[in-house]
Amino acid sequence: MDEFENKANDKSVEEKDAGTSDEEITTDTNVEEITTNTNVEEKTASDENGFTDAASTKLDNPLPVYGIGPKWSIPCAVITLIAIIIGHIHPISTGIPQNKILRYAYIGIGAVVIVFGIKMWVDAIVNANIDEHIMSGKLQTGGVYKHTRNPIYAAILFIMTGALFISGNAYMYILPIIFWAVLTEMLKRTEEVWLLERFGDEYTEYCKNTHRILPWFNK
Repeated sequence: MDEFENKANDKSVEEKDAGTSDEEITTDTNVEEITTNTNVEEKTASDENGFTDAASTKLDNPLPVYGIGPKWSIPCAVITLIAIIIGHIHPISTGIPQNKILRYAYIGIGAVVIVFGIKMWVDAIVNANIDEHIMSGKLQTGGVYKHTRNPIYAAILFIMTGALFISGNAYMYILPIIFWAVLTEMLKRTEEVWLLERFGDEYTEYCKNTHRILPWFNK
């Protein structure tokens, strides 16, 4: 009798263990299904929002808002101010034309160039919402960016050039060319490398159709 009861108990334990194993398998299967469904839902939501892995990277690691701007513009602005001051000190002041008509022409040209530079700066920052594009990881190619890839730098260059023209010393007119050459080399080594890594073929195509600094009709 005792032997029969022991066999019955052993059978009950085996059935219980089998039931527990079935429950564990079922639980593991449910967990896997939930995980799979979650991944599918996340992927679907990502696809619906139009984001790719690259786009997510752009959002997680946005480009510097100011780029190389301060490193180039501040020294150039200081040099421009010094040039304007020493340009009126003898003997360097001999570069200022004595002819009043020519002097007024320089002032007029300088004023027009400054106004053009200010308008370009407003178009590049305010109207084009460039900060929003940078933070969202998008390449801005519309508005004033259709005519120059770097309208903010171009605007600063125009403003400094206009100031030098108004100062009237022809000896100083070489400075904007130097500023442009330095900026070109800095862009090639920094921002253009960053943008190419970030946007790839999109940026390459943009470079083919749009000038680097000076605004002009598309290539």
